Amino acid sequence: REMNEPIKVSVVMCTYNGEKYLREQLDSIISQTYPIHEIIIQDDCSTDGAREILQEYAAEYPVIRIYRNEINLGVCLNFQSVIRKVSGYYIAISDQDDIWYPNKIEVYVQKIGKKLLAVSLSLRKEGDKMTLTDRNTNISIERLIFGNVVSGHQMMLHRDMLKYIQDVKVEITPDYLIALIAYYFGSVVFIDEPLQIW
Repeated sequence: REMNEPIKVSVVMCTYNGEKYLREQLDSIISQTYPIHEIIIQDDCSTDGAREILQEYAAEYPVIRIYRNEINLGVCLNFQSVIRKVSGYYIAISDQDDIWYPNKIEVYVQKIGKKLLAVSLSLRKEGDKMTLTDRNTNISIERLIFGNVVSGHQMMLHRDMLKYIQDVKVEITPDYLIALIAYYFGSVVFIDEPLQIW
């Protein structure tokens, strides 16, 4: 890349019947203070209005690329498929029903460096109540073996992570697999602030 050119960040999102929250999440991604190289969205045969919303946004914003599965793959296989389509140096994982803070990507890019994974806090919204998610500083590979305590919406990956996850043949929850690998290598940076509403 050119010296003054920003590091390319890809956003990946898997959708399935996410019509209720999709516009708000897409607006929060498009409004980032850091330029997004591409937003790759793969819809897993939604039956609500999600597909029409995606087409509408893709027509307005050229950075958005939409793919639609011919058959429903489920969360794990859909993610394994969409992650192969990215071209960015860093990859931010988006759920279809979160809201990103405007500076989310900017902070992640400043913090991640050459680590495989950056993880931040989230605010969890339940009705009118907002609570801070548990801190992730005491996570270990041993804790992760017994359960997933890091969620995909909190993650940004270095492109090097792809060589470990893109050829996995078993159906394992993607965020769990990513966290296991990154913590195994001791290649995680923790961001001690919430950067999205979950």
